[in-house]
Amino acid sequence: MPSNTAASLKTVTSEQEEENQKITLTSYVRPSDGRVTVAADRGYASVRKTIRDGRNVLEEYLDARGEPAVLRAGYSMIRREYTDGLNTEILYLGPEGNPAVTSSGYDTIRRSYTEARLADTDTYWRSGVQVGRTEGYWSVHRIYGTGKDQKRVVRQEYRGKSGELVRNASGYACFERKYHENGKVAEEKYYDPQGEPAVIGIGYCGYQRDYDEKGRTIETRYLDAEWQIADTDRGYAVIRNEYTERGTKTLYFDQTGRPVTAGKSQYGMLTTEGGTAYLNEAGEVIFRLDQLLLSNQGIVIILGALVTLLAVFLEGRARTAFLILYALFILYMTMAYRETGDSRSRLELFWSYRQYWTNGELRLEILNNIFLFIPFGTALQPLWRCSPGRAILRTGLVCLLFSVGIETVQLAARIGLFEFDDMVSNTLGGLIGALLCYVWKTEKKQKIY
Repeated sequence: MPSNTAASLKTVTSEQEEENQKITLTSYVRPSDGRVTVAADRGYASVRKTIRDGRNVLEEYLDARGEPAVLRAGYSMIRREYTDGLNTEILYLGPEGNPAVTSSGYDTIRRSYTEARLADTDTYWRSGVQVGRTEGYWSVHRIYGTGKDQKRVVRQEYRGKSGELVRNASGYACFERKYHENGKVAEEKYYDPQGEPAVIGIGYCGYQRDYDEKGRTIETRYLDAEWQIADTDRGYAVIRNEYTERGTKTLYFDQTGRPVTAGKSQYGMLTTEGGTAYLNEAGEVIFRLDQLLLSNQGIVIILGALVTLLAVFLEGRARTAFLILYALFILYMTMAYRETGDSRSRLELFWSYRQYWTNGELRLEILNNIFLFIPFGTALQPLWRCSPGRAILRTGLVCLLFSVGIETVQLAARIGLFEFDDMVSNTLGGLIGALLCYVWKTEKKQKIY
């Protein structure tokens, strides 16, 4: 079944009045049976808010059992403190209510305001000391417009320790915005510390966006350093959305208006409550094996069991041929349809495993990475002419080296996230496969004798 996302789940909210405060609980529930479940893309099942004097003073994120959930950013609660009715401090807390350092390197945000009581500057703190964020800046400064835009941010700056403009992790030091009549962003341009256009993301310096009468995005156009519509690194300059009864259809075009692929051998996507399907040049749904397998755990388990069973029975040249073909299949699943983007890495060991029970999306990713290497380990184990223990260990080593190679290529080619946890999962899968093969061979010999 597809992993649950917030868009595919219903929300249920309850309120409880207490002395001088109100408690609200909003939970994601499965439409099929009404059971509370974790939204895979959010990392929590419920959020409990404490409202005091009309102000949100505490947010607590919970798993499906009602226990604190640790989000990907590293915290379980947010406490807000107010001065003269303005939220001047935001504190991030762990499951026990103690300060939690977020993945960006701080545990507290301190916020100042303009005379018009609009959020002005954010600074970041850890253990009472001001720090820089891992994204490369120490503070964020907002500038507001005039007239109808007087409450809208028209320029946002990222500053260093001494207050100078610095590039953030996305590659720009500030952005400037213009707005539609509906209040949504019509144009956004990015600049470097010297005030020159900054190239970011997939190779653009800004974008323009149009909306329909319901406020939904219908077209996004990407701009180059001359502020002209131009193709990005992925080959498209324009993204158009069509809203139909079936769902939202997203299509890609180059600067001449010709349909192009978006880097995954597909010309668009159809997003529905049941998931995402890829489209061909004519806008028709196409079959994608990787999408089917990665979104359906049941099929992964069934096919994985059948392929593993096949690997157990194969002998001689047939086993060698299977290993070669399956290695190519692993490469296909891990690299063939990855989109080109920024080189990224996550070197924190077991970060995804710590969220196994609270994050359905990560849980599915871990299991798929394990299952992917089980048949490979099963076929590889009998090739070693040594003791069973050494054969299993050698199989695990080969799987580890294979996984390291894949992750390194992804990092070098900018087509994925380089992370140790994937290597752990792949190696674990190979070891499980080798152990299964050993157990089956041992049982077979005992029955013969």
